[in-house]
Amino acid sequence: MDPHACDIVFRSGIPIAMCGLDGNDTCTLSGEELYAIMERPSRITPVPRHVAHFIHERNTLQWHLPSSTIHDLVTMACFIDPSIATYEPCYTTCETRSSISAGQTVVDLYHVSGKAPNVDVLRCADKERFKAMLSEMMDWYTAH
Repeated sequence: MDPHACDIVFRSGIPIAMCGLDGNDTCTLSGEELYAIMERPSRITPVPRHVAHFIHERNTLQWHLPSSTIHDLVTMACFIDPSIATYEPCYTTCETRSSISAGQTVVDLYHVSGKAPNVDVLRCADKERFKAMLSEMMDWYTAH
């Protein structure tokens, strides 16, 4: 990631909706939930099955987490159907100078900076609707 480019985008004034890890984690899935969706029989099942097992095993075995979030899928679901997402306007910047956190996105979630919000930050997404979207995707590949 290029922290300076990110900083330029955040300061540009263009409308930005950001799905960060905290907001995406509202759609975390247990192994059972993940496998029930991603292992549904379809012509593409081997790929989502592999991804689901890789992510969930890494999270549970390596990081000792009880569940998994596939962040890119949550972000895409919020893009495809914005009504599943709840955003909060916040002042957001990208760290450009730190030797240990360059590129880190910094969100003024509590509005203590007094700066005008420049990014709509995902606070939560509807997990059940997210799961339904994934299931519909797998169903589409079964029918076509």
